[in-house]
Amino acid sequence: VWEVNDTPIAAPYTIRDADGVQIAFIGATTTETPSIQRPANIEGIVFKDEAESINRYIPEIQEMGVHAIVILLHEGGSQEAYDGPTRSECNVTGRVAGIVAGLDPDVDVVLSAHTHEFTNAYLENAGGNQVLVTQAYSYGRAFADIDLIIDPITGDITHKTAEIVPAYASGINPDPGATALLTAAREMVEPMTGRIVTTTSSDITDLANDAGESPLGNLVADGQRVAMQADVAFITTGSLRADIPAGDVTWGDLYAVQPFSSSVLSMILTGEQIRDVLEQQWQTPLPPHNLAVSGLSYTFDDTRPAGDKVTEIRVAGTPVEPGANYTVAMVDFLATGGDGYTVFTKGADLVYGPPDVDALVAHMASLPTPVGISGEARIMRAA
Repeated sequence: VWEVNDTPIAAPYTIRDADGVQIAFIGATTTETPSIQRPANIEGIVFKDEAESINRYIPEIQEMGVHAIVILLHEGGSQEAYDGPTRSECNVTGRVAGIVAGLDPDVDVVLSAHTHEFTNAYLENAGGNQVLVTQAYSYGRAFADIDLIIDPITGDITHKTAEIVPAYASGINPDPGATALLTAAREMVEPMTGRIVTTTSSDITDLANDAGESPLGNLVADGQRVAMQADVAFITTGSLRADIPAGDVTWGDLYAVQPFSSSVLSMILTGEQIRDVLEQQWQTPLPPHNLAVSGLSYTFDDTRPAGDKVTEIRVAGTPVEPGANYTVAMVDFLATGGDGYTVFTKGADLVYGPPDVDALVAHMASLPTPVGISGEARIMRAA
């Protein structure tokens, strides 16, 4: 809602006619949005409790005689995937379970999102009534095929079930208009996206070890540190959206790794602030993603309490000095406290550099070919 007057920034719900019966669709987004958005993008906006915000509009929907209520929720959870119609007694983890438990007894269906996972389950709302909750992964990989039976007299949903259907291309005839549009767009950008930047000896992936370090995270962080000639670099591992394939690597392959058009920048942090931001990986609420690093290594002890888990930090092989200043590179999303890493907002002397994709392209092109990235033990778990 707008902070100044507590009113929604868009219509909170819509009511649609389905063969003579009315269905209300209420939209809501996660309260964690501020941790994954740049502050400038959400200035003046407050994100309120999801269940309370949804329930606020139930009475006026009911006054219009509508009792079939579907929630479109950009928050989710996860469960073990399966084929076929909705099963009972499924174990759904994540924030969606708590949100559904607080929903009005008249809510029937929740179409969830955000976690990019499988969900197809019945969860109880505040009235103990079953709510059908679905999520069909992400990026069009599947869709939720939902069947509802609505009593034409009462307007209530009397039966609900769903199936998460993979969107396989086999046996499907693509829409000619959509195909033509995509083909034209691809041909237009092909001179850029198809340009070969380098060659790799094997896949470079974001598959992390038990300490949270991955070859891809190291590579991207290295590129940003080099671009800003910084001592240290940090990236949030949530920004890694595609692996780099073995063989010829194109500009398009590297854009797919971080398709955000973020700006790389540098700032000055003290050694103590570097320690503080590393400790924020275990703060409450827990950040959605850990940090990948470049130019430094650190050891943490998971048995120690939050705020005191990091036992050693080295910059360029030398123990970090709490009072010393270090030049630190990152993208603007992190610099504004993205993913909950608010220590970065205390940085000084910001200097802006290239877009993130340009930094990665330049760094990859500078490495000996074929490029091969292996683990370096930058992040270590205490024995």
